[in-house]
Amino acid sequence: MKFLRLLYSALLLVAGFGPPRVAAQLSPVAPPPPPANATRQVTVFGILATPSDDALDPKLEPIAEQLRVLFPGHGFRLLGTETRRLRVQGDLTCDLGLGYAAHARLINPLDSNGKVQLRFELDRYGQLEFATLVTTPLNQLFFCDRRFPDGTRLVLGIGVRP
Repeated sequence: MKFLRLLYSALLLVAGFGPPRVAAQLSPVAPPPPPANATRQVTVFGILATPSDDALDPKLEPIAEQLRVLFPGHGFRLLGTETRRLRVQGDLTCDLGLGYAAHARLINPLDSNGKVQLRFELDRYGQLEFATLVTTPLNQLFFCDRRFPDGTRLVLGIGVRP
């Protein structure tokens, strides 16, 4: 008889008729969706990384350690930077010179994992060369790069603040 009561209690629990605190522990809580007018401050920049060079553009001093870890033995020169507060589907373009431009579009100001989603593109003279969806935490830089035949690299960076 004791076994039947235990079995019955287990069946009620599995069927969802158990104590409410158990049901609350099993169901995940999704973060609230961001407000429709949510914005983020987005920064896009381009850096020329040159091998066998130790020169560092003074404007890049705050991120010099990160750059030297990612690209040891390179010198770094800032090509361009743009910062703007964007709403969802808002765009930002950064002219990098020599026909190159980096673009960012805010897709989601805060996803279910607490990260920001952006579409990031690089074009040259209006022709798309590279595009990716970037999912990054707030206040953390994201880097990608394009290597050229002479060994130099175009390092593209994006950062997002609340």
